[in-house]
Amino acid sequence: MLCDNEDGDRIQLYNANNNFAEADWVVAEIMTGHNYLHKDFSKFALIYRANFQSRLFEEALTKCGIPYVVFGSGSFYSRKEVKDLLAFCKIVVNPFDVVSFRRALGTFKGVGSKTVDTIVDYALQNKITYKMALEYYLNNMASPTVQQPLSQMLKVLIKGYSKCVDIVDNVFLETKYRASLAVINTDEAQDAVQIMDEFREMVQSYENRKSEDTTLMEMLDEIS
Repeated sequence: MLCDNEDGDRIQLYNANNNFAEADWVVAEIMTGHNYLHKDFSKFALIYRANFQSRLFEEALTKCGIPYVVFGSGSFYSRKEVKDLLAFCKIVVNPFDVVSFRRALGTFKGVGSKTVDTIVDYALQNKITYKMALEYYLNNMASPTVQQPLSQMLKVLIKGYSKCVDIVDNVFLETKYRASLAVINTDEAQDAVQIMDEFREMVQSYENRKSEDTTLMEMLDEIS
């Protein structure tokens, strides 16, 4: 079978030093085509092997002000796994962040909205942190079915951290959030695990580049 289409541009092969350089090169090629060849941004398409790889391209495109649409699984930052892990990080850094507390605690199987509401209400009524309210509920009110997940959540919250990547590592260590999916041999489960690992790499990369004066909350605000 032969193709009778007209000859097009030859495929270029670019060997980047790392994934950051790869994303920067791709965006530079798009900007060249747009600025000098007057091609509309909608004429460009990026195809990558796995969903987690979109993150660096999205960052590079955003940095250059290039509009884009992600087809398929959606944007890296819109993924449930990214939002969940951000919630864990934010509630550790800001112990009064009710939105992040609700989301993080809601990731545990067996912990329903009634349990979460009771802990939140206790914290608000007594003007204490959600970590303190969680500890009180665990020791005085929790049924046997929720003691293990609540204990895992408390272990994440009570530990001291100097880096956000340590929070992510401790979530992976103390909870079943990542491990429960890692053992499932489906494309969806493995994709979720890859997203989690990419999130961890992103956080570590940010921390390696940030200045010493940048606080954990400032870094989290930049990421999210």
